[in-house]
Amino acid sequence: MDLKPRISHLPVEIWEIILKLAISVPLFFESDPILAQDLPICPRYYNSKMYWGSERTRNALRRVCSSWNQTLKPFAHRFINTEDILHGNVPISALPLARRLLLMDCWCKNVPNRDHLEQMAHLLGSEPSSSDPLHEVDGNSAIPWNLRILHISRDRPGGSRFLAKPNRLCNLESLIGNTEDLLEILSEYRPALKHITRVSGRNFDLFRVNCNHLTSLQLGVGGSMTWIPPETPSLRYLDLSIAPAISPVHRVVIDWLQSAGKHLVHFLWRSESTSVSMKIDIWDLLPLVETLSLPVAYPWSQPKSGSSIRTLYLHYSLLKWFLGGDTCKYCGTSHKVTLHTLSGTMEDYAAAGVMTIRVDESWRQITRPHKSKEGLNSRLMQRRYEFIRCFDDQARAYGMTLVDSNWRTLLEYRGQTKSEAQH
Repeated sequence: MDLKPRISHLPVEIWEIILKLAISVPLFFESDPILAQDLPICPRYYNSKMYWGSERTRNALRRVCSSWNQTLKPFAHRFINTEDILHGNVPISALPLARRLLLMDCWCKNVPNRDHLEQMAHLLGSEPSSSDPLHEVDGNSAIPWNLRILHISRDRPGGSRFLAKPNRLCNLESLIGNTEDLLEILSEYRPALKHITRVSGRNFDLFRVNCNHLTSLQLGVGGSMTWIPPETPSLRYLDLSIAPAISPVHRVVIDWLQSAGKHLVHFLWRSESTSVSMKIDIWDLLPLVETLSLPVAYPWSQPKSGSSIRTLYLHYSLLKWFLGGDTCKYCGTSHKVTLHTLSGTMEDYAAAGVMTIRVDESWRQITRPHKSKEGLNSRLMQRRYEFIRCFDDQARAYGMTLVDSNWRTLLEYRGQTKSEAQH
């Protein structure tokens, strides 16, 4: 059956849908990637390679016919790195088109004026007019920018000043990183942020930001400080990194969970503190939690029946490795490497309903040799690998799966390394 006549006579609306799908970039343009993928942020959320691949596809499709060109032309500059503007590769007038903006200064010799980003901010900070290089004026009102995701990478003081206008931030939903200048801007215009990550509680006061629509938050808290969390009625994902020996903040976290914990689906709490004393059962605070990570010293307790816990996170930076100690009780070998961050047993986790244990580091990083005074410590590496293999055996014995930060099992990683060695 010949389908060509039917395909060639598809309605214009269908062709538009097909073309938009052809240049789509999964996850990269998600304002709330955690809830969209139902798991914590993965590295590809920050990887722009797929975007540039979609741009090559878009440019190729634009050459097919004039109608396709008209359909795909408005999707130019969906992602902009300000470094490209400083180098002259992207016109400054393209900024209002960007759905995702990477704010990055440049110190290379190709940018003669080392304060170029600040000068650009000063230029764009002027009042909109008919001569505005951004062409953002329509009559007497400024045209809203498409900006949904703002990523702060390398910024200078004052480098984000050009965003200080309501039409430029009105659609902002996701913030990656922060500066003090930007905090001032966000507190003034208060966009409806859904996703905030890679920010520090030391210089990022959540009370000054609109948190009513916030669904996911990754926050670091450190130093001696008085910190009070805001009301977060929509919060579903919370990732906290807390410096050691900040017990007042630990108490604040518990107070926060008493109000926001009943809605949380993912809760990751990283801390090396050895004095976390809690009188409230974590399961009473987090009745809906599916993904969980707790501080080193937090005592494990079995959840009540009907618990929704499915994934347990272990933070590799907090794993305590050492040579010595007793022979492993599970496998009977002398790998003698012990994991100090587990307050429960494999049997406890399996009984709680945990199906997956995830270590937030890759197997390649965990098993690679590390330098010591004697050179590469291959002996420690071998002992560590023996322990991971034993740990994996224990998990599988209780019906659980052990994965790394790339969500690969140890068996999958070994198969990949063998395949790479053969090629």
